[in-house]
Amino acid sequence: MRALRPVASDTAADLRVPTITGVYRFSASKASPPIQPRVIRASQVPGFDSAAVAAIVDMSRSPAVLVPPDDDDSMSVDIRMSTDSSVDARRMIAATFPRMPVSDAIPRRDNPPAQFPEDEKADSVTAGEAVLRFVVDPAGVPNLATIELVRATSLSFARAAIVALPLQRFAPATIRGCPVAQAIDYSFSFVLPNH
Repeated sequence: MRALRPVASDTAADLRVPTITGVYRFSASKASPPIQPRVIRASQVPGFDSAAVAAIVDMSRSPAVLVPPDDDDSMSVDIRMSTDSSVDARRMIAATFPRMPVSDAIPRRDNPPAQFPEDEKADSVTAGEAVLRFVVDPAGVPNLATIELVRATSLSFARAAIVALPLQRFAPATIRGCPVAQAIDYSFSFVLPNH
């Protein structure tokens, strides 16, 4: 059992605003060469990532905007753009998105389970868990470029979940019957038989 949620043909869709998240990384130095942001986590919105990269490059052209602290010659910068608020986030722009009826992505019942890690068996561990966050694309396939580890009992369980993820398939999230990409938290439970 990977998740408990009501699933039926009459399950009502929830009205929600879309969530957009993109993560971009670059290095800045006092010598001020042009920065070259890389997309670390794609937003899954056509045109959003290229616009975000262009905005970061434009921002870096302003004097003293991306200058390393006094004692450092360079710094690595991650910029996370998201419609969700997080601790220490700064609001840069405000936008209103319509609430839409979203039916969540649902794992297929025939998904193969993740393999119990051998090193955990050797340590007499009988159960564990790993929760991954990733985007399920409109075809119901996990987008492996978006994987984040939410929590895991141990690093071995996290690795086993990541190895099993490419084989998982889903009924994709839909809005008014149209398949859409959706970020989900997906739990892998590990239990040794006879325990």
